[in-house]
Amino acid sequence: MSSQGDHKPGSVGKGAAVGEHEKPELVMADGLLVPPITLRQWEEIKNFQARPDDTFIASYPKSGLVWTTQVMEMIQLQGDVEAYKANKKLVPFLEFSIPNVEISMPAVKMINNLPSPRVINIHSPISHISKSILEKKCKVICVLRNPKDVVVSYYHFHTFSNIAPNPGTWSEFLQNFMIGKVAFSSWFDHVKGWWSLRKQPNIFFLFYEAMKKDLGYEAGRLASFLGRDLSPEAMKNLVEQLSFNSMKTNMDEKIPNFKTVAGFSFKQFIRKGQVGDWKNHFTVAQNEVMDQLIADQLKGTSLDFCYEL
Repeated sequence: MSSQGDHKPGSVGKGAAVGEHEKPELVMADGLLVPPITLRQWEEIKNFQARPDDTFIASYPKSGLVWTTQVMEMIQLQGDVEAYKANKKLVPFLEFSIPNVEISMPAVKMINNLPSPRVINIHSPISHISKSILEKKCKVICVLRNPKDVVVSYYHFHTFSNIAPNPGTWSEFLQNFMIGKVAFSSWFDHVKGWWSLRKQPNIFFLFYEAMKKDLGYEAGRLASFLGRDLSPEAMKNLVEQLSFNSMKTNMDEKIPNFKTVAGFSFKQFIRKGQVGDWKNHFTVAQNEVMDQLIADQLKGTSLDFCYEL
């Protein structure tokens, strides 16, 4: 458990110190806090028309979504390592619309032009997603991660990303996270909303900590949900390529121009991936407050998170 007091933000974007680079302020979209790049096309996002054969990967930011997209890709490719390395396309985010950028964060219009079946990432809670996603019973893979590690990872993302607001000090950011004053608002509302749909056969849940503990087993569960059957060799390839550290290295090699577009590399974005890194950030007092908040917010939900391995 950390006893060092406040952490200060690190570098922002391409080496700029906080204050040297203009950082955006969050804006409100129908009661949800979002980055300005999301608000630009909020009406298009809200009215997005899903197709019945779409698959969505839903997660609160910094919960393991990119890792899940790679596991899903290897499943679809039947564990073909060469085909996996050759694929330079990233799964698009519905909420991030950057004009004229055809990588990682395309506009809604670009997603509309993709051939079926499509795989689409979403960060919004169920209260703010397009109604067509649930009405058409699209497959949704929900990725959940314990909130203590989420807030640590989210904080570090804010320190180097030019598209995220200035995080302030660690204590300030933690407080904002606990009250939902961060992009995509409350983590608690997000996970409780999706968890309420857990009995629907088209909704599937992956826990980040379970993937860290046994990637092969969790990938097998996901493959079954997607109607795929991987051979032992294919599963071996998947686990070797996509253990967290291997995946982190592979992503920079697969998408070498990502930093040019996003302003940060995958090695920055995919930081440690540790379960329990929160212990290096939370003070004893902060942890006690967070524990009480978690107990109060998740009471009666059956949600239970792993906080160390």
